[in-house]
Amino acid sequence: MNNDLQKIVQRAIEQVKRTLVFFFTQFLLLIGKVLLFVELRYYRFHTSPKGKMTEEKLAAFRAQIWPTFLIFGSYVQKYTFIAFAYIREQYKRFIATEVGRKFRTIALFLWYTVRAIFVKLFSYLPTLKTFFLTLSSYLINFKSYIINLHLMTPPLTKEKKKAWAVIGIIGIVVFALINIYTFRYGAQLARKWEAERIARIPPAPTPTPTPTPIPFKVKGIMKFTTSLGATDGPKMTKCSIDPLDFSTSPTQTFTVDVSHGKPVTSVTAVLMSDNTQKNVPLTLKTGSATSGTWVGSWNVSDTAWYRYQIAVNATDGTNTSNVVVTLR
Repeated sequence: MNNDLQKIVQRAIEQVKRTLVFFFTQFLLLIGKVLLFVELRYYRFHTSPKGKMTEEKLAAFRAQIWPTFLIFGSYVQKYTFIAFAYIREQYKRFIATEVGRKFRTIALFLWYTVRAIFVKLFSYLPTLKTFFLTLSSYLINFKSYIINLHLMTPPLTKEKKKAWAVIGIIGIVVFALINIYTFRYGAQLARKWEAERIARIPPAPTPTPTPTPIPFKVKGIMKFTTSLGATDGPKMTKCSIDPLDFSTSPTQTFTVDVSHGKPVTSVTAVLMSDNTQKNVPLTLKTGSATSGTWVGSWNVSDTAWYRYQIAVNATDGTNTSNVVVTLR
């Protein structure tokens, strides 16, 4: 009985194969006929007077439209480059601001976080792949076993069917529990190996920032011309610092010319360096209180790599004017 059933199944399979081959062959023949018909129609139209006239019109149209297309393409390329350059320039300006730096820091943090999440998820793929391959192989073997069991064994009684159903359910549950335990153990083992690998990586050394001061172009005395806006206070027109580069001599002398319609009572200079501010009162050296030269000296005990300014305040007791001289 089993041999007869196998022969019937084999004949049915062969019949299906022959039917599929027949339909596939007819489909290929139909496609070939359609392509041949289209080719013949195109050849007849192409060799006809109407087809030749259409071909000439198309050639003339291409000859007319091609220069315009080239000009349009050049404009598109030009303005595309301009747009990219503008966007790149605006991005550089935005990144240079405080908000831009914060935005870049947040964007980089989100990028590295998302990348770490994806890397973590992909690390579980080999374990999941192994699990599903094992499960599929067990299911295929179980299916073939059931088919062979159905074809090679006589029908079971109701009692045996119930017993086999219970045994099958227990086996599926045990199989699922074993695979769940194996998966969890594999995931824990993968995390352990990843932690050990990360622990073996030596920590990156912390870079030490090294400031690079801008060198002074002038080593000796440096003279400046200042201007003030609308003010009722004294006018400061010229000033000088000697020497500008205090690396060779820490003692500096500051001179400023002050003129006013009323007698000037006091002039003060404030040296602003990287970390400190130094207030130095100036004294009248030459001239008079209404038009004279005021001088003051100080010793520089700080660096001026990033901030190097002198603020000058002059007053007649009632009205005050001030000017800031930026030296770097």
